[in-house]
Amino acid sequence: MQPVRYRPSDAALNLLLMISGYLRDLGENESASFLNPGIKNVQVPRDVEKAVVTSRRRIASESQNNTELRLTGRYQAAWRIFEELQAAASTDSTCAALLTEKRQYKFSEVPFVGYHTVTLGEMLQMLAESDYLGNAPCMNFLGGQLQDYISELWALPKPSPAK
Repeated sequence: MQPVRYRPSDAALNLLLMISGYLRDLGENESASFLNPGIKNVQVPRDVEKAVVTSRRRIASESQNNTELRLTGRYQAAWRIFEELQAAASTDSTCAALLTEKRQYKFSEVPFVGYHTVTLGEMLQMLAESDYLGNAPCMNFLGGQLQDYISELWALPKPSPAK
């Protein structure tokens, strides 16, 4: 459960970007960039952004303005990309490191409550659960935290080439 010390592979970062793109819900504006405009150091490849934006438009169209259906579709899409990350972990050690690292996520916007230290998979599972008051965590809020994490990962040094 060591923190990730080196910048993950581009493939791993792209999968994380895709997950965050599905979690960040911008309402009906499905064609906008999914990256928080405050994040300046991350480069989203055009093909990654196009794939996510196209899929988000399809999900929005299929949901026919039903917010619950739209969010469910986006959650399912994020989960499918997470499964791709899991599959990639068998050949990409940086994917494996991302899957085992525990990070602190804030599941509630209420000050001083809602912090949980969990893996990415556990965070995604917790998104589907309600708290004792019947409130589900905000996908957009957690997607933003995931993008902040991606920004941190992007700034890490690349691993030295194997000799």
